[in-house]
Amino acid sequence: MPTIPPPPIRDLEGLLAPVLPPGTRVHRYEAEFLTAPGDNYGSTMLAVTVHTRRDATDPEEKQQQHDRSEDDTSSPLHLVAKMRPSSEEFLEIFQIDTTFVKEAAVYLKIVPTLLELQREQGFGGDGQLIDVFCRCYGARVSLDPSVEKVDADGVMLFENLKLAGYVTGDRRQGFDREQARFVLQKLALFHAIPIALRYLKPDEFEAGIHKYLVKIDIDAGLSADTLRQMMDVFRQDIVRTGVGPELADRAYTKIGECHRRQAQLISDQRTVYCTMLHNDLWVNNMMIKYGNRAAGPREGDPSFSPVFFTWFPCLSFVMPCNWTSDHTPQTDKQTGRPSSLKFVDFQLIQMDSLVRDVIFFLTTSVNDPELESQLDDYFEYYFQQLATYMDRLQFPTPGDFTIESFREEIDRVAPYELYHIVSMLRVVLARKESIPDHSEQDAALFFNDNLVEEDYYRRLEVTLRIYDRKGWLL
Repeated sequence: MPTIPPPPIRDLEGLLAPVLPPGTRVHRYEAEFLTAPGDNYGSTMLAVTVHTRRDATDPEEKQQQHDRSEDDTSSPLHLVAKMRPSSEEFLEIFQIDTTFVKEAAVYLKIVPTLLELQREQGFGGDGQLIDVFCRCYGARVSLDPSVEKVDADGVMLFENLKLAGYVTGDRRQGFDREQARFVLQKLALFHAIPIALRYLKPDEFEAGIHKYLVKIDIDAGLSADTLRQMMDVFRQDIVRTGVGPELADRAYTKIGECHRRQAQLISDQRTVYCTMLHNDLWVNNMMIKYGNRAAGPREGDPSFSPVFFTWFPCLSFVMPCNWTSDHTPQTDKQTGRPSSLKFVDFQLIQMDSLVRDVIFFLTTSVNDPELESQLDDYFEYYFQQLATYMDRLQFPTPGDFTIESFREEIDRVAPYELYHIVSMLRVVLARKESIPDHSEQDAALFFNDNLVEEDYYRRLEVTLRIYDRKGWLL
């Protein structure tokens, strides 16, 4: 962990006031960095312990409070604070003043809208409601209410999922087959509800979800020199995989085509498979709980009620991360089977084909030695879950969802996800010991030859072979 101190969270009491019990004040707090260098680039992640006290209301209670130790406070509140990155260059690269609205909208608008539709369609039993969102305690962009851009006092507070038993996987090791199927099952529901809402209640979809799914060019903050350097690195990396010059040329050409489409904000063809995408679904943006099955959100659960999502007096933004420095080894079965999953970091949500989330997740985060031969099986498993949810949500024309139409969607969309995949593989498989501390990170880090090693080139080669075999490089 870095030796530099974590940034202060000023006026924490003001931020938490709407959610604290009446008469309760913040006494003090402690904070420490939550993630190691390399586990997140676009935000500062802190583990925060908040100690509170209840105001005394009568002389006897005041005397008792006076007699107690300064450290004798009520049960501490364990939170995760997300703040803007310390690097000025990363502030520009990650466009936090644009993408902040997207992440905040998930908690303010989108989740209540999704839950409302589920309940109207008969969901509500234990484990039926979508439960991949963590609880948020408050957010702001600044201490100055007149400021619209995220400054050093911008912060978002979430429950500490680690203390609730959730862990982040090792990004370099990835998920095994069982874990991957568990994620795909949850992802199918995440995709299904917005699709159903778009057809069943188009006006509510526009007002509650679609307006926040505007497509952006995530590379718009990069300089022309950085973009050229990035493309040169991609070409060198492809050659180093040993795939052969003809395949290397086709892959590089397709990456360039993908990047141009991204810069031009070209969306996928609007079909029944278009929905809200997470758009950054890799290992570090998921936390899994293992062991006994965790209950899903239920009616009356304040963590998932619409009232909960009105707690924000103002807003904040941060960028990709994992929410704990602990990792669960792929082979560690002592904790049992996966039972609950949380997605985090929704700053890149957009409206496009769900194929993008699926192929991106499979190629960046699934460590299956048979991935090449089993890719179709993973897609078919996901489709089975999706079709089941669409039927459960009473989609008006369930016959639109066929395995044949889904395969056509895959072949139409997957080719244009290659740039996103390749650009993230360097991040996912970066050597941990090669990452400097938080104060020394800049964009040049991504182009350093010492950042990656053999497992990166193997994964890149597998990805290119998949794309070649499927005819996605034409």
